[in-house]
Amino acid sequence: MKYYIIDNSWDTDSKIEIFNSSLPHCEYSIFSTEGLFKSDKFTKRTKSGYWIIQFRKGNNEFESRIKDFINYENKFGRTVLIHTSFDKTYIENILNNEVDQRKDISFFVHSTGIASVDKIFQSKKIIAFSFLTDKIKHFDEIIKYMEAEPSEYKDFVMLGNIEDNTEYVIACNQFGKFIDNKTTIYNPGARIYLDGRKLLSDDLLVFDGVHEAKVYKEIDLEKYALSIISYRDFDRSSWKTTEFVHECNERFKKHPTIAST
Repeated sequence: MKYYIIDNSWDTDSKIEIFNSSLPHCEYSIFSTEGLFKSDKFTKRTKSGYWIIQFRKGNNEFESRIKDFINYENKFGRTVLIHTSFDKTYIENILNNEVDQRKDISFFVHSTGIASVDKIFQSKKIIAFSFLTDKIKHFDEIIKYMEAEPSEYKDFVMLGNIEDNTEYVIACNQFGKFIDNKTTIYNPGARIYLDGRKLLSDDLLVFDGVHEAKVYKEIDLEKYALSIISYRDFDRSSWKTTEFVHECNERFKKHPTIAST
């Protein structure tokens, strides 16, 4: 693994070469344990041009993410700067631990907006953004964020744990900006529940340390879908994101199945 452990006194908005001139000139990304904000973690492009995932200080979830992040970033030619107040031995013990630290991967979910529901039902596939022939329009604030992500992200279908609020992304796309997750009312599309173990056994899952998992190019729903629960399954159209997640999950948990072979 290609990484350097950097003292947390470094300002990630400045170039690393200014802080430590001995490091080689190459493409870097940042994994930080030093976030000082309310959310557990966030990603962005720093002012210095680095892609960063930053975990709130004290959020130990980073321990289950750091190895996947480094391996993924290295695969795409980026060396990782580990920005942390933890000592080097502690970090390297985590990286040398052979025990799988990921959450249960039995089930994954993919959320889709109302404009895409019928297209997905017809094609019986979830297709990554780069490979869509009929792309949905995104607003400037969302486009700006997407353009800040590593370019290959658009080649993947992103998946979440079923308890994750993946509807937040759908609501943001609907409003064209980042919203107040607790109060905003939106119109959901569908939550697509997938057989994680089958996706894993077929060697389709990619772990980037940011998302729960993702799949390159497309997912065949005839092979991997367990359940698709859409807005049409309810007698209401307007929801808070957390409400739709809860109601869909309750329905799914009553009748989880195994995907067909």
